[in-house]
Amino acid sequence: MDKLSVEQLREVVSLLPDPAFILSIDGTYLAYLGGVDHDAYHDGCSLVGKSLNAVLPAPKAAWFTRQIQLALTERRVQVVEYDLDVQEVEGVAPQGPHGMLHFEGKVMPLNSLFNGRPAVLWLTRNITERYQLEIKLRKLSETDGLTGLFNRRYMLACLGQQLLRLGDKERFSALVLVDIDHFKRINDNFGHPVGDLVIKQVAHGIGLQLRDGDVAARIGGEEFAILLTRTRLEEALAVAERIRHAIATQEVHAANERVNMTISLGVTQLVALDTVSSMMARADKALYHAKTCGRNQIQYS
Repeated sequence: MDKLSVEQLREVVSLLPDPAFILSIDGTYLAYLGGVDHDAYHDGCSLVGKSLNAVLPAPKAAWFTRQIQLALTERRVQVVEYDLDVQEVEGVAPQGPHGMLHFEGKVMPLNSLFNGRPAVLWLTRNITERYQLEIKLRKLSETDGLTGLFNRRYMLACLGQQLLRLGDKERFSALVLVDIDHFKRINDNFGHPVGDLVIKQVAHGIGLQLRDGDVAARIGGEEFAILLTRTRLEEALAVAERIRHAIATQEVHAANERVNMTISLGVTQLVALDTVSSMMARADKALYHAKTCGRNQIQYS
């Protein structure tokens, strides 16, 4: 096959759906190539001749410049992902997609000098739809469908991560296990739809008492777990009492019936030598004690 002429190469490059930029080591836009998919990209021709610092907020311009310099220093392709809203880019025509977009970039060092300066080819691909789908699927994998709280899998992962932090910056954390009292009786007397309402109401009551950094999950049919970060045992018992009181003062209305709810709670302090299994076992032992001692109360271990 004969080599492509310069005109043919220009035609091919001009029809590329994804855009590519040539950027100098100091962050100056030297050329804009392709980008004809206007449903996914804005026209970047107006950027040519301008610097990253002139068209982007300072923190973002600094980040882009670091990627360029890293690619040139290491002489290898850098693959990056980043968010960008056209409203953050000065001078770009507004026609095109709106809102925050997510991109994948491949930053490739070029061997030739451009205007006497080292430069990179920055290939861009709009992966917003894929990224949003990944977030949705991740959320579904971590969330309990009935209550909207996290699920058991996510809670166990959080507990494992929390143990790694103990002894570092975070010295105190606590675990609370919650069980709805006489839940089988509620299901038997009022039916499973009412039972689901009770579970959702308890989850809502727990959520109202959470502080920044706390994590709540539904880990079984009528059982919940709460990770209280930066919390000593005395503080954890106080949070647990607020939750217990909040649930005890609520009721679910089902037809002509009013269903009252109470919960039992087991609390334990996390320690650096713990495993996820050992702390769960301690909290479960305290919860069992609360249930055998009459329910609607808190015990700790």
